[in-house]
Amino acid sequence: MRAIGSVDDLAAETFESGDELDGLLAFTYAERLREIG
Repeated sequence: MRAIGSVDDLAAETFESGDELDGLLAFTYAERLREIG
């Protein structure tokens, strides 16, 4: 085990690309708009 060198060491690599993140954000935004109607 090694010590944490920076905050970047804590960042999760959840999305493979910026496009994948953009798709999730667009979907979430559209769903919220649909819910409030």
